[in-house]
Amino acid sequence: MRTLLRAGVLALAAGTTLLGSAVAVQAAPPSVSDQIVMEPGAYGHTGRLRVTFHNPSNDVQWVSFRVTEPIRDSLRTGEDVNCLAVGREPDGRAVNACDLWDGIQPGATRIVDLRFASPSKPEAFAQITPNPAVLDLGGGTPIRVPTVFRSTTGSLADPVPYQQDTVADVSLTAGDVTLTRQADGTFEGRVPVTVRNNGDAQNWGAVTEVALPAGLDEWPGLESLESCVKAGTLPPPPGGETYQCDVTGGMLNEGESRTAQWVLRAPEGTPAGPLGKADALARLGGALEGQPGDANRDTFVITVAR
Repeated sequence: MRTLLRAGVLALAAGTTLLGSAVAVQAAPPSVSDQIVMEPGAYGHTGRLRVTFHNPSNDVQWVSFRVTEPIRDSLRTGEDVNCLAVGREPDGRAVNACDLWDGIQPGATRIVDLRFASPSKPEAFAQITPNPAVLDLGGGTPIRVPTVFRSTTGSLADPVPYQQDTVADVSLTAGDVTLTRQADGTFEGRVPVTVRNNGDAQNWGAVTEVALPAGLDEWPGLESLESCVKAGTLPPPPGGETYQCDVTGGMLNEGESRTAQWVLRAPEGTPAGPLGKADALARLGGALEGQPGDANRDTFVITVAR
């Protein structure tokens, strides 16, 4: 028999200082202790909320619940739980419907970690999000869980309000390239591309675009790039093409830079000298629309060696 585990047979614990201290209880209202603590890394922050479920019944229990994240697009899920965004708050925070992958056996206890990530740079002071995470387990009042960023000195005391950027702030630099003759008579060169994130708008990684002039082989090669497709917002030069390429590495944190390379090729017999100029652009995938200034754009020159 498939039975939904109700709120009265679970316990919850949150925060790094209390992880592992949660004890499942029976016939008691759900509780959340303390807070979600976002721990600083070299760049960005990560945190988790530990949820402990206990099944006191004689039947396998199947668990479903909802979680509203404290920071836009910050929820990460693990191996035991599947979450899907089913709505958004006015400020963009996702409301996620979550299910355990399999049922909880009679008398068993299951611990699930809901993980969160923020690209915000570590600071020398603690911060607190304006909105808490919210757990809705059904059958009771939703549980509100404060979320605090730990300072680089280790403190959680006296947190100041955290204000997340609403638009991306990313910069791009691309170097000139000279295509040199290869053993088969064709020409090849590498364009160094560096993308830096200067803000903490939530994102799933860096996306680059390049508008290449005519005279090159179709499709740039990939180094430190996940994939390239013929697409983009940059207008291509006459006879050329625009490509959109994802940079590897996942979320790009505030203050973090990543370098990739476009590998460009020209066919055998291409005349020596300047081939043309190319335009490049970077943005953050998944970030809200907008970009201050034009720091996310650059132009480079392509030359064919003699």
